[in-house]
Amino acid sequence: MVSLLVNVLWLSAQKTYTVKSGDTLYGIAKTNNVDFKNLLKANPGMEKSTLEIGQKIIIPGKSSSNAAPTEYGMIVVQPQQTLWGLARQYKISEKEIQRLNPSLQMKIGEEIKLPAKNIKKYADKDAFVRYDVPSKTELPPATATPSLPSDSFTLYKVESGDTVLNIVQKFGISLDDFLAMNPSAANGIEPGTSVKVKKITGSFAKKSSGVYDINLMLPFGFGEKDTQYQKLALEFMKGAKLAAENQTAEGLPIHLRVIDAGNEQTFQNALSQINKDNTDLIIGPFFKSNILQMMEYVKGTQIPVVAPFANSEDLHAFSNLIMVETATKTYLDAIVKEVASSYKAEKIFLLADVDNENMAYISNKLKQTLGSSTDIQIVADAELIRPEKNIATGLAAPLIIINIESNEAKQKGFVKQIEDLIAENVSIKAFSTVYNGLYDSKSDLLGKASLIYLMDRRINTDGEFEKKIIQAYKKKYCETPSKYAVIGFDVMNDLLSRMNVNGLFKNIDKEQTQLATKFNFEKIGNKGAYINTGYRIIRLLP
Repeated sequence: MVSLLVNVLWLSAQKTYTVKSGDTLYGIAKTNNVDFKNLLKANPGMEKSTLEIGQKIIIPGKSSSNAAPTEYGMIVVQPQQTLWGLARQYKISEKEIQRLNPSLQMKIGEEIKLPAKNIKKYADKDAFVRYDVPSKTELPPATATPSLPSDSFTLYKVESGDTVLNIVQKFGISLDDFLAMNPSAANGIEPGTSVKVKKITGSFAKKSSGVYDINLMLPFGFGEKDTQYQKLALEFMKGAKLAAENQTAEGLPIHLRVIDAGNEQTFQNALSQINKDNTDLIIGPFFKSNILQMMEYVKGTQIPVVAPFANSEDLHAFSNLIMVETATKTYLDAIVKEVASSYKAEKIFLLADVDNENMAYISNKLKQTLGSSTDIQIVADAELIRPEKNIATGLAAPLIIINIESNEAKQKGFVKQIEDLIAENVSIKAFSTVYNGLYDSKSDLLGKASLIYLMDRRINTDGEFEKKIIQAYKKKYCETPSKYAVIGFDVMNDLLSRMNVNGLFKNIDKEQTQLATKFNFEKIGNKGAYINTGYRIIRLLP
């Protein structure tokens, strides 16, 4: 009741403003001599809505000028500490640390000024803390407007639905910087017009030669109505950030930047945020068209670019590209190898639709490996898989069944037909190029057919490393990691674990398995990309 009463009294004490034709939020803040950010705080949700004539806007009161000055303290940089790690430990933004320490270099032994209350609360015993008296020196304002040379900005074309606030958030610049470059934006922005956005500056430069600068490009702004990629990007980022924290704890100094890759139309604007002279690794973007743009942008450098999902032959020519997703042909070749090792002249049934592009490939591969006279029959329906009977004995001839269909109904039919044939005492060897959850729930049954199948990812829930990471993820996010969170962790953790002073490519050929993904990178020729040939083989025993 007391809290409610205080809130009511506070609200009643606020000044209000009635919106007139042509008003903007920024203009109202300027007219009433209040900070724009405070105006937004006093009117939650206003930044995402349109002003209406006659609407009442709360004008917050000015803060007291008699507030006690902030006390500051000094800490000393320790070995392996990073700006990102300090910001996380002391619960203060990287930007605020840089504002308090304009000449920050992050060198061992360097003194760093931080708010004393944060130091007292979060410092560890090795921080070598000393406290200063309350600061008498006026600090540079957090929103100071810099003088910008003409070559320090690029142009961004305003899209439908864009607001000043989502643009400054997208490009990681302050509102004041944006308005300094675009004074007319105080009166609103119109779709189709171009605005200036700040290019990467010295604030993103490496503070020490021992710190690895990592850029993670994710499609958060893919589209207002299409949330599929936004959710995927968020899950991927959660796993990737946990991996970065894991590597930092292991002693790897990292400076991680997350960049909104936007969509295919706005991607070029996102590229301007990458400093080609000061980047050690780029993870992303997701889409092939964006990867092609990225490779053109970093042309002439040896910056490793990681494609988490894009994998096609027209990307194979880039020598500094690392493709994580194992190619489908790798799985098909692996199944052919498995079939060949157990083949004893049985008839082979391929479960695949006629238009399945992998059907012709695996059929030809089998004949090349086993001989052109190999009896292979292609069926679109599992019920058509029937054994021939020996005329003399009346016994059914043994079969090999290979499923290459990912369609759920086809896979169910595959399992059901194996069950029926086993009930008829038919000798079966079963293979699948894809995974289905039925293989786990029916493992006893499918073990009688010695089913062998391939997976791109599977977590060993009994492994100590896996238990540790899953527990850490649950503690951090209060949920079990999703498929894309696992991929995000695996990609980031694997690539960072290969980083050293000689560069990532020196360790790229080392086979490693992370939470669920096996990484075995092979270079295509002398000047081609690196492709992942890793996969998991699961063999069910009778």
